[in-house]
Amino acid sequence: DENHNLWVTTKSGLSLLNPQTDQFRNFNEHDGLQGLEYQSKSIEKMKDGRILIGGINGFNLFDPNNFEQQSVPKLSPQITSFRLNNAKIYQGDSIGGRVLLNEAINETKKLTLKYDENYISFEFVALHFENPELIQYAYKMHGLDDDFIDTGSNRAVNLSNLEPGNYVFEVKASLDGQWEEAGSSAIELTILPPFWKTWWMKVIYIIVGGLLFWALINYYTLQVKASQRSELDQMKLEFFVNVSHEFRTPLTLILNPVDKILGRVSDSDEIKSSALTIQRSARRLLHLVNQLLDYRKMDVGMSPLQLEKGNIVKFSEDIFSLFVPLAAKKELEYRFESNSKSITTLFDFDKVEKIITNLISNAIKFTDRGGSITVTVNKKTKKNRGKGTFWFKKDSFSDYVEIIVADSGVGLDKEQLKNIFTRFYHPDSTKTGTGIGLNFTKALIGMHNGEISVESQRKKGSTFIVKLPINLDSEWENVENIKNEFLINSMNAVEYEMSIVGEEPATVAQNNTESHTKRPTVLIVEDNSELRKHLIKDLQNDYIIKEAANGAKGLKIAKKIFPDLIISDVMMPKMDGFELCKEIKTDFDTCHIPVLLLTARSLDNDKVEGYKSGADGYLSKPFVTSVLKARISNLLAT
Repeated sequence: DENHNLWVTTKSGLSLLNPQTDQFRNFNEHDGLQGLEYQSKSIEKMKDGRILIGGINGFNLFDPNNFEQQSVPKLSPQITSFRLNNAKIYQGDSIGGRVLLNEAINETKKLTLKYDENYISFEFVALHFENPELIQYAYKMHGLDDDFIDTGSNRAVNLSNLEPGNYVFEVKASLDGQWEEAGSSAIELTILPPFWKTWWMKVIYIIVGGLLFWALINYYTLQVKASQRSELDQMKLEFFVNVSHEFRTPLTLILNPVDKILGRVSDSDEIKSSALTIQRSARRLLHLVNQLLDYRKMDVGMSPLQLEKGNIVKFSEDIFSLFVPLAAKKELEYRFESNSKSITTLFDFDKVEKIITNLISNAIKFTDRGGSITVTVNKKTKKNRGKGTFWFKKDSFSDYVEIIVADSGVGLDKEQLKNIFTRFYHPDSTKTGTGIGLNFTKALIGMHNGEISVESQRKKGSTFIVKLPINLDSEWENVENIKNEFLINSMNAVEYEMSIVGEEPATVAQNNTESHTKRPTVLIVEDNSELRKHLIKDLQNDYIIKEAANGAKGLKIAKKIFPDLIISDVMMPKMDGFELCKEIKTDFDTCHIPVLLLTARSLDNDKVEGYKSGADGYLSKPFVTSVLKARISNLLAT
């Protein structure tokens, strides 16, 4: 217009913009407009300065110079209603045994609520009868909001989950959106804290906190002690490994010469009986050493579960058959039963074999001649009481394998039944054993999330019941070259038990190796002179033998004569086998020479260290000479 103000038609009425003050003023039907909606481009300033605007209900013609612009009134909003937990509260209403509003809400200056009365609503209004639709509202909860929140024409505010504390609810109203000059109304609001946040409860918290701190320190001390115990356990395991090395070296010196003697003497020779006794006793000693190591490894958590998929019925029957000769020699009625030919599940072959072997061995040991032993493997279903209401509970069913070893042996009394799974408990001192078998068995079953129980009567026999859950959901893996060692140990234990009843196992004939015209040179590095001489005697017919008493001398000889193969012990003075192997493999002149490590340290970590040092083969003591020869031949051929 002539005053440089802008008049803008919209679909919601007419607006006036003052470019100098950047202020808008809006007009609607209450101001005399033909309607809220105007046609696009239907606006014109006439020559005399008047403005013509056309809408859907007609047109408006006005002179901006003669247009009377009334001053914008200052509005005073009033709080008209208060709601608590969605219920409207009136003056004099009793809530929780007290009156919240002693006067009307618009006259109330302060309101006090409990901590659980924190869902509230306020309604408010500002009176302007000429044009109420243009009124805009804004509120601010002091103590909660940083700025005023514009609610438009909405006249109600809901506030929920208010924390205990002091607040001020303020509301203001405006006609033209200029909040600086808008009037306001306010009410103070106090939400009391719950009893657990009061000062006397804070004193209790401090006391309890002090006690908890003391308990925490005490717990930390116990954890440190547990950590130290764990370290001690590791040291004990190392001790067992080192002691086993001391045991296995002389066992190798016993078993290999005995095997050689048994291969060369006739059945009628008296030497054979003595040699068999030596062999059986040495194998039994080896079995006990391995049993102690297995028990110790599991005790310190170094024997994790390795699940494989298999038919547990066939697996159990194979182990059962190992004991058939021993049962026949003792004239026992020995039976295997199952309600299913195949039960496929995931289980650790090695650990389940130990479980079944221990139970059958005990049954044979404690059953007198002419008795009976029954091994049963069945598939069972267990009902699990589910969750639900008191009257209606949803039951679920789960399958499990039940392995039962029942005998007609000496049985157990109440005291023995109570302690039968206790570590180092031996029910009969006249029988051989370490007293850890059943404790070890229970721990192995626990690793499978199974359970074991026993039913027994004195002089009537015992029944051991093992329940293993049928597990097909877990991840399984292929485990290679782990189970055979225990199969051999199980057979050795059987042979030892057979020796008690006078049975003589069959001897295994030794294979003769071919002699070569040009024999390869083998360097033997071993600090034990007896074992070194024994190896020399076994290999001297097929190879040119050089020897060294420790790793340092072995390295010196290797760099001098360049042998075709090196056989080295691991635990030696001056330079151990791992160091020797690294030196050999990192020297350009000797890196081609294959190295075969012989050691009693058969832990997986030790094998990993051996292969990392560059070893071409790793043979655990005690070893069979034929296996050693085959390994040497294989490495040389490669």
